Amino acid sequence: MGDVIMMVQAVRNVLEQNPEVEITLVTRPSFNVFFGIHPRLHFHNVDLKGKHKGLLGLRKLGNELKKQEFDFFLDLHDVLRSKIIRKTFLFTKTKVFKIDKGRKEKDDIILKKSPLRPLKHNIERYGDVFKIANCSYSENGVFHLELPAQKLVENSKKTIGIAPFAAHETKSWGIDAVSELILLIQQKYDCNILLFGGGKLEADAIQEMVNKFNNVHSVVGKYALEEEMKIMASCDIFLAMDSSNMHLADLLGLKVYSLWFATHPYLGFAPWNNQENCIQPSQEKLSCRPVSVYGKIKTKAQADCVAEAKKLITPTLVFQKLSSHLESK
Repeated sequence: MGDVIMMVQAVRNVLEQNPEVEITLVTRPSFNVFFGIHPRLHFHNVDLKGKHKGLLGLRKLGNELKKQEFDFFLDLHDVLRSKIIRKTFLFTKTKVFKIDKGRKEKDDIILKKSPLRPLKHNIERYGDVFKIANCSYSENGVFHLELPAQKLVENSKKTIGIAPFAAHETKSWGIDAVSELILLIQQKYDCNILLFGGGKLEADAIQEMVNKFNNVHSVVGKYALEEEMKIMASCDIFLAMDSSNMHLADLLGLKVYSLWFATHPYLGFAPWNNQENCIQPSQEKLSCRPVSVYGKIKTKAQADCVAEAKKLITPTLVFQKLSSHLESK
């Protein structure tokens, strides 16, 4: 989901810079809300659990798209499914271009074959594909999805959003650390704290924190996605791991602080508008990082590196970062 959320910046950039261009996004219908409403933006919904399931379903999807006679088909994912779909356009007038994900340069950094350095951001890689298709593109374009903020708690207190989890455990800080941070916050600030996540395991862990603290509320599994986004938009500040929630809060224009353990913002997945607010151990203290591009690890040495990274990012350190923003408001 995080990749799709990042894609919003490139898509809206192209629509803004090219008044003659129309874009049809091929994606899950639940993701349409990320892109907002635009008269030249259309959606072709994908049903991967139904009519578009499996190889035959993907071929059916490809044939549906071929009938629309696009000028260009841009593969912004370059994964097995999108590779199958783009083959549909062989021997048609539709020109096909795909993203360069920079897989080798990322892998070389992980394997320590190349020095750690800032690589091209994934949003810039999306933009490159549009530029190959002769679209004008603003290198400094910024889009914020404007949704009406919906307060979960009706009071005048400041609201802090926290997303404690990520798709991989190596990118999650841990419930104990989050609980300690909440305690530090509540000792100094009278505020609302909203906890975001997904799935039963996360919901149960978050509910434990809700039961433990006052003025802490769970947003997990209680609202439709768009309504949850409106609740997120009501936050004065947001803390996330390297996760989809980080990119979503960033898209909504929030001040986002993010925590990085196994992964590293240099690999191209930092929050687009909050890259200066990535919290991570210094390379001098922990040169083994990053040990993964997306969060998966393979060795005990990598696991040990992640564990040490989590120790170095203390609740006190994160509290100080959040305090600097809360007290400037």
